[in-house]
Amino acid sequence: MKWTFDIRGVPEFIRVTSSGPFSRDEFPKLFDELSALEQFAPGCRVLLDGTELDLDNVTDHDLFQTSNEFIRRNREFAYTKLAIVTTPEDLHVGHKFEKITEYGSRAIMQVFDDETHAMHWLVGGVFAATSFLNS
Repeated sequence: MKWTFDIRGVPEFIRVTSSGPFSRDEFPKLFDELSALEQFAPGCRVLLDGTELDLDNVTDHDLFQTSNEFIRRNREFAYTKLAIVTTPEDLHVGHKFEKITEYGSRAIMQVFDDETHAMHWLVGGVFAATSFLNS
């Protein structure tokens, strides 16, 4: 599993683009790197683009382990607004993760299969005027 970070937009948000086969063992590293970014703070906005992430072999156990790792970091991710974007085919996996995580996490999370809807939820109407200025 690979990922990149990009700081975008007005208002500012962190875009995380992930690709390759899903690995529950890699997510703690992703969370570590994300929380170490200078722009990251509890309550910030994060767009996790998982449209290039291969979720074909993800099990419920993988989702529980990843969710537990995220919940364990509640202090770091409290009130962070997290929009997760996945493919329409993998939307059910994203919703499972969201449901497993929502009761134990203080992050504000929603899963989408469309980046435009995710951006409107994440940053509101400002998105329309400033969409991808740094692209």
